[in-house]
Amino acid sequence: MQAYPTVICLELIDNKITHLGCEFLGKTLSPGPTMPPVVYLKLDHNLFGSAGVNALAEGLKINE
Repeated sequence: MQAYPTVICLELIDNKITHLGCEFLGKTLSPGPTMPPVVYLKLDHNLFGSAGVNALAEGLKINE
């Protein structure tokens, strides 16, 4: 992903992502000098719950 200026769509559908996975994903996907912004993030059919959404939102809050 670092080779491209923008990631249009990242799909992680039905990957058994947990709350902890959302925390790591949010930190990994935070845009910066080495990580391009993500336009669409699809996480359908994962069971991370409200805590996972909060953890993900914390890491992605500065993503355009």
